[in-house]
Amino acid sequence: MPWLYGPPAPAHSGALLFWDFYTTFDREKQDGPGCAIVAPAMDSATLLGTAAGTLTTVALVPQVVRIVRLKAAEEVSAGTFAVMSVGIALWAAYGLLIDSPVVVFFNLVTLGLCLAILVLKHRYRQR
Repeated sequence: MPWLYGPPAPAHSGALLFWDFYTTFDREKQDGPGCAIVAPAMDSATLLGTAAGTLTTVALVPQVVRIVRLKAAEEVSAGTFAVMSVGIALWAAYGLLIDSPVVVFFNLVTLGLCLAILVLKHRYRQR
C-alpha cells in the first residue's frame, strides 16, 4: 500500500496517530537503520470522512440489534437493503481505486451490517 510507506520518521514527526493503523513501526532489522513505516498526518478531509464513516456505519447497529432482539424483520425492506448493499460495495471499490483506506474500511463494515440485516430478514421471515 503506497500510502502507508513514508520517509524515515523523526522521533516526534507530528503525525496524528489514528488507532493502531497510523502508528510508526520500526523496521531497522528489515530495511536498515532509520527506515520506518509512517502514515501521513490526518488532514481535515480525512478527519471529516472518518467522522462521516463512523456515524453512517454505527447508524445501522440499532436496526441489527432490534431484529435480533425481536426475532422479526417484517418491517425491514429487503429491496432497500439489497440496493443499498450494491451501492456500498461500489463505494468500497471506489475507495480502492482512489487508494483511500478510510472509504474502503467504513464501506466494508457498513456492507457487512447491510448483509447481516438481509440474512436476518430471510431467517426471521413469516412462514
